[in-house]
Amino acid sequence: MVIVRFVRVLMKRLSEASAEAQFIKLADMIDNSKSIFLLDKNFAPTFKAEMALLVDAMDKVIGSSLWIEAHKVLKDGPIESAGDYSLRRSEV
Repeated sequence: MVIVRFVRVLMKRLSEASAEAQFIKLADMIDNSKSIFLLDKNFAPTFKAEMALLVDAMDKVIGSSLWIEAHKVLKDGPIESAGDYSLRRSEV
């Protein structure tokens, strides 16, 4: 798969971003996955591939509850109960 320049730039920016910014992006992608996988089946494979690359670039949140949830979404599809993105104080 050819990685477009935009995704490469975003991967670099995310890897340099704060943990807080990485948490926000994880929550955003998890939330977006619900509607994309359900309503845009043509784009879903592209979204999933890009999401996997971006999640891998987020090294400051590895092992957090949102990082684990993002990996579940990548493996199993969107999580129906997704929506409560509260983090344990120790994760921020």
